[in-house]
Amino acid sequence: MSSPKAVGLGFVGTGMISDTYLENLTSFADVRVVIVGDLDQQRARRQAEKYDVPAWGTSEDVLAHPDVEIVVNLTIPAAHAEIASQAIAAGKHVWSEKPISIDRATGRALLDQAEAAGLLVGVDRHATSALIDRWGPTSTDQRCPTAAAGTRQVITRLTAS
Repeated sequence: MSSPKAVGLGFVGTGMISDTYLENLTSFADVRVVIVGDLDQQRARRQAEKYDVPAWGTSEDVLAHPDVEIVVNLTIPAAHAEIASQAIAAGKHVWSEKPISIDRATGRALLDQAEAAGLLVGVDRHATSALIDRWGPTSTDQRCPTAAAGTRQVITRLTAS
């Protein structure tokens, strides 16, 4: 029996919280961080070098990367919905730091966009995974020891599909 292909991740936002995600997600065999992007491209380059990520650049570079299946959205809250919407439009699943958006209407529109595209959206909410998916019920009650473990739940769902 062959093992499943590693899920390709791309990060948008390489500020302080990215260390926690990168430390964890670069250690899993079924995950491959393929690119990190940030408005500050030098910060993205430093994170790529620190965690042995093969590519770095802008958010546009992350969204256009053919090996990215999930975009890990670590931008500022005011940019979460915009980046997530762009990722969905690019055909990528999204994992985002909280909040999903800064207002309810934008958040609902984002989830509707993902559902219409058949894509998953996960949001970290203080170590609780809120997974909105088309394959089954949401998993809002599943506790995660870290934000990276929540991302891992999305990856597990993708590799099991």
